[in-house]
Amino acid sequence: MENPVQVKDINLEQIQPPYCLEIARAVVGDYMGNGARYMGAHFKSSRFNKAKFFLTGIVDESSPNLYDPKAKLMVQGGTQLGCSTRECDFCVYSNLPFYGNLEVQEIVDIFRASLFLYSKTRPMEKDERRLDLKFTDNGEPLESKNLTTAMSKLSNLFGQEKKILEFKVSSIFRDLPMVKNNFDLLCRWQNEYKDVASVHLQISRPFSGEQIMSYHEIRTVISNWNECNPKDTICISPGILKGFDEAKMMEFLKELQDLREHFFIRLAIIKPSTDNQKKLLMPTEEIQRIHNEIANLSLDVRPLQSDTIYDNQLKGAGTLSHLPDGYIFDPNKYQPWEFATSKRDPNLTKVFIIHNSGNF
Repeated sequence: MENPVQVKDINLEQIQPPYCLEIARAVVGDYMGNGARYMGAHFKSSRFNKAKFFLTGIVDESSPNLYDPKAKLMVQGGTQLGCSTRECDFCVYSNLPFYGNLEVQEIVDIFRASLFLYSKTRPMEKDERRLDLKFTDNGEPLESKNLTTAMSKLSNLFGQEKKILEFKVSSIFRDLPMVKNNFDLLCRWQNEYKDVASVHLQISRPFSGEQIMSYHEIRTVISNWNECNPKDTICISPGILKGFDEAKMMEFLKELQDLREHFFIRLAIIKPSTDNQKKLLMPTEEIQRIHNEIANLSLDVRPLQSDTIYDNQLKGAGTLSHLPDGYIFDPNKYQPWEFATSKRDPNLTKVFIIHNSGNF
């Protein structure tokens, strides 16, 4: 990405409290062993005061080097409390209730408050890393009519003249009129904001789902997206876990071969947060075999960013170790996390806040 918005461009006054959400808890830890930090926050919405779990905001560092302009600070938010699809066996939200779509300001405040809390752990004024705002948590973004309105507000908050603000939107693309309408809105939004923002599109593909779009419709998605954002290469991310329909996946990918220049594939390997999810892990040898089968189709299939092979898959950025029910696991040990700031178990503490000043 040429001339992206950097962390140092953020106006710190614009991420200050108050928020329309209550911050219940925030935790930070060094989880990759190289100094890169993970910060997760739990939020409550007064509109869902009977909800049995939290909204989450996550900040990941691709590198702890604040002066590396190629590195990213990735902020994950979302548009829902729970998930309206509940189709993905590899996702913790598949077993949690869906409470509803968030309002625009709630969506925006997940990102604002997450960055504010993160600012208490790292200096941001000289941080040259790229800012990446990701709709990859808290439900299904294309099943919320508020997605593009929230993105407009975020662009107004964090966008910079003559710079490009990076977004990522991940969807399983259910075969619903609402999803198609919202995808059309996203295409129009990208066209309108092409001089100030760029959206990286991810098609997450659970091959156990019953309502997801056919390959015919996904072909249309790929073609339409290429027209509105030709600089983006779509990520198609098949969910890989024990018992998934491999034949169905291969058939799906074969039907997309002639569009290969517009997408790449990154296998979505389950990153377990619980012992039950751990049982769905596929052996490394099987994952590598599937990787090779896809590569034999002359498709661009990429390893996880953290490894050229999958041996250390659980250590990669994006590990589902920050659960919306408030429980937190070390995915490598399947036991409560040991945090960089403290050796105490945060699961024994109802509220663990990085910084406590004001009403948040």
